[in-house]
Amino acid sequence: MSVVKAVKGVSFTYKPTPRTLELLSTFREMLNDAMRICLNENIRGRLKLRDRIYKEFQERYGVMSCYPYAVAEIVWSIVKKHKRWHRRPYARRLMFKMDAANYSLNYSILSLPFRKGEGRILIPLQYGEYQRSFLMDKSLKRGSVTLTESSIVIAFSKDAPVTQPTRKVG
Repeated sequence: MSVVKAVKGVSFTYKPTPRTLELLSTFREMLNDAMRICLNENIRGRLKLRDRIYKEFQERYGVMSCYPYAVAEIVWSIVKKHKRWHRRPYARRLMFKMDAANYSLNYSILSLPFRKGEGRILIPLQYGEYQRSFLMDKSLKRGSVTLTESSIVIAFSKDAPVTQPTRKVG
């Protein structure tokens, strides 16, 4: 019997603070700088882009080491598609994405690292019964988190066994 990984993105609301807005705008600047570097230097590959921007972005923006990894992943997915757009890619909206290994979620408080030497950004989530069921279910694995100006989307995954149908219809 094979196993299928089921992934669901669950949206939460929150009240943005000046610190979260600073995080979002810094991340957008990092995305645009990385896109410019990738296109100007004709970098081929996500890992080469990450190696190119890693130390420079840590020093320039003063962010934790996990940020250049996240930036490289997002920028590479955008740059791969930019030839079809017939224009230079540019991040306009405020957004932020981070892997599961770099944030913590304790019930209704999301904790994100930001700058070196500063404390973590704590974001209280607002949710209803539907979102609470995902937060309380211990069988679910937490995936990446995506943050915008008004919402937070957390990916939850679970391994589900594939069942064979007993009969065929039609």
